Amino acid sequence: MSKHVHTDGFKSVEIIQGYYISLLSATPANYLGEERLWLYTNYAFSIAAELGLDHRARQRNTRNVHDTTSVMCQRMARNRERNWLQILLWECANSAACGRITTLPETELTQNIENWWLHPLADSTNRSTCAFTLFRREMAALDADLRTQAVLPHPNHPHWIAERVDLALDSWVERWISFPLATTSDTTIAPPPLEAEFPAVYLYYVYLHGRLLTLCYALYYVSKNNNTEHDLNAIREDCFEAAVKVCEIAVQDLQKMGDSLYCMLAPTWAMISYAAVLALQLFPLLHGARPGNDVELLSLLGLVTLHLERAGSTPPHRFGIATLLGQHLKIILRTRASNLVDLAPHSENKNFPSLDTQRQAYNEPLAGTAGLADMQSYDDFWTSFDPFFASTTVLPEMESNGEPFANVF
Repeated sequence: MSKHVHTDGFKSVEIIQGYYISLLSATPANYLGEERLWLYTNYAFSIAAELGLDHRARQRNTRNVHDTTSVMCQRMARNRERNWLQILLWECANSAACGRITTLPETELTQNIENWWLHPLADSTNRSTCAFTLFRREMAALDADLRTQAVLPHPNHPHWIAERVDLALDSWVERWISFPLATTSDTTIAPPPLEAEFPAVYLYYVYLHGRLLTLCYALYYVSKNNNTEHDLNAIREDCFEAAVKVCEIAVQDLQKMGDSLYCMLAPTWAMISYAAVLALQLFPLLHGARPGNDVELLSLLGLVTLHLERAGSTPPHRFGIATLLGQHLKIILRTRASNLVDLAPHSENKNFPSLDTQRQAYNEPLAGTAGLADMQSYDDFWTSFDPFFASTTVLPEMESNGEPFANVF
């Protein structure tokens, strides 16, 4: 159907809506070479741009505000604007899950988005749409600022990046995220239904994931500018703490709300999985690779794995991206657990390797992958490089394309 629409050049708001709905409910492809979500996103995005949905719709003026024709025109205008914002935010979220920050186009609609949700014809989801749009704008501005500041020395302030990120995003959090009765101590007041917390929960996940992604990009910028090991360890600590917090919040909310959160979008599950893998990768760099040190972390990530698999397979006939990511994470955890078993007999050795030696060992390719390098030249989607066990310092391919996390998923 998509090929037919694209080949014949059909364009309409309804086609964009069809693309958007199919993207939200898409089943993961069997192989990366068969994945078409990025293609469908580009199709929808290009159609929306050609139809001019990125500009505020002009509405006919009429003296009678209750005129049926006037109301219908306003509804159609907002429908066009809503579709543009939805496909734009989907593209931003999908790019963020792949490690890319998308700059919002400066149009009349995006520049005046703050009060868009206050329109008389607005629905209950428009507030979140405004919040998401403003957050992506803050993210793009913050990324540009960190890119500039990373080249400057900060000798007496190692955690300046995390503080700068929090300072930039705190005003957005205070304005848009509010958990009903989260701070009240009056036990006589009945707690709100879980449904009342959903918008705040979704916004909070966007905030946590955006903050983590910004810190990870800052780690790349600091590494690229040859900062000291002290600076690298500081930003690694901030990234590790942010990743662990994402995992803890995800487990807590999924245990509390269960099925109600299983409808979260694919980029959200991708970022939860990314946070789990990032925490696993940064742990030995910060705390050493001595067997048993990461038992608590492995336990937390095990819960993340279970919830991911459950979220993507509910109801039982469903196979969503969350299940695929959960299965992938399970393989990684099993590999790490087997490494612990292999290293356990040597744990009593007094001449245990130094922290630098342990880091080098964790950055070596997995056993059995060295002889597969020749296959890479024949298949663009085959690689012996395992991004989940790669070094967090700058890799050559990162400098060439400017996307330090493009290969993670």
